[in-house]
Amino acid sequence: MTKFKRIILKLSLCLFSIIFTLLLVEGVLQVINPLPGVPKELYYQYDPVLGWVKQPGIEGKVVAAEYSITQKINSDSLLGPDYPIEKPQDEHRILILGDSFAEGYTVEHDQLFSEVMKKSLNARNGHQQYQVINAAVGAFSTDQQLLMFQEKGKKYCPDMTVLVFFFNDVWANAQPRAAGGGAFKPYFELIDGELELTNVPVPPIFLFSKPEVFLTGTDLYKYKTKKWLQDHSVLYGHVRDGIRSIPALNELAVNVGLANDVDQNRQLTVSKNQRRPVPGMFRVWEKNYEPEMVYAWQVTEAIMSKMKQETEAINSEFVVMYIPTAASVYPGLWQQLCKKYDMNPDQWDVEKSGSELGKICQKLNINFINTTESFRMKARLHEKDNKALFYVQDKHWSPGGHRLAGELLADYLLDYHVDGPEYNVTRGSTYPPTVLAETPERLSGQQ
Repeated sequence: MTKFKRIILKLSLCLFSIIFTLLLVEGVLQVINPLPGVPKELYYQYDPVLGWVKQPGIEGKVVAAEYSITQKINSDSLLGPDYPIEKPQDEHRILILGDSFAEGYTVEHDQLFSEVMKKSLNARNGHQQYQVINAAVGAFSTDQQLLMFQEKGKKYCPDMTVLVFFFNDVWANAQPRAAGGGAFKPYFELIDGELELTNVPVPPIFLFSKPEVFLTGTDLYKYKTKKWLQDHSVLYGHVRDGIRSIPALNELAVNVGLANDVDQNRQLTVSKNQRRPVPGMFRVWEKNYEPEMVYAWQVTEAIMSKMKQETEAINSEFVVMYIPTAASVYPGLWQQLCKKYDMNPDQWDVEKSGSELGKICQKLNINFINTTESFRMKARLHEKDNKALFYVQDKHWSPGGHRLAGELLADYLLDYHVDGPEYNVTRGSTYPPTVLAETPERLSGQQ
């Protein structure tokens, strides 16, 4: 046998060993952690007014490296069981509007913050029956949440409507596409101080159309390969999530073309020398706003004013709950984010979105629940558990985050509606107020 043939034989054996090992690992993972029965994107369907809604009557598993849950959608495209339109006489009904945080696709239904809230209320106030209907939809911004209330929410006649607000809602409220440059969506333009709905019917492109229509050449081949691996390989998912969780590896993968920069469609170039464009939705944290961001806040305020009018028209109390990003809860993550995008801390403030929202709520006389400090205190109590509140890779709430949010909402309702004025919660105020500041003892009891 010639030297060349021996090299070919060794390389072939090496290649065979690698392939055999990968197939063996894949087989084991398929048994231990099988692929979801229903791909996550199939939980949604196109809607000409809202952009997308959950597909009614579907049930299946959502599996990722950090969680494996079963999701069930009712006949009205809402989470959980079917709810009667007619409200029982003794029922206090609460409607939840929000995005993927409120939707809670990372936890089982009974771990959702809305379910935690309901169970806590019913356990702590025996003379009132509470029902919480979660109408949150992933990637929705405030404009879509207003439309969701009009299209579906108000027919349930909620006594209280809770809007769960995340920082990226502001930027998305003035954009024709979802945060991150994804699917097309409806949005409002502010014309002579009045909201005018536009981009409706919503173009059914990118999120619900097959990308093969828009891709050619190498891009099409790469898409089909990744799509096949996502649909058939558990090992691929673990490797992908592992690379994403390590900034240096993820950046290397992006630079060599093996991965996409998740921020590439939502960018704003701040300076010629920075390593990476700053995502447009981060502009809500700039200390000095440019005109485009000022306009986005104006649209947001107008949407919230409209929401308040419509909820009051059906005698539903309107409450806004602001939820912090993990970078606001963990100082180290904020420092990493500033370094990644060359954001000067003297010019950027992660608290800006929450404080601006609070000012709008005060101006519009809307009760405002700011959960930031409660999340920070809880994080300090569990500083050795990096999944106590947020998943590390997914960045959404873990069961602990949902539990804390649900208890905070239950506290608000009981303090304001049941325990009465001793807590000094007045309309348009920020909750928890100073006299109800969270203490380690109070939070440590919410295990």
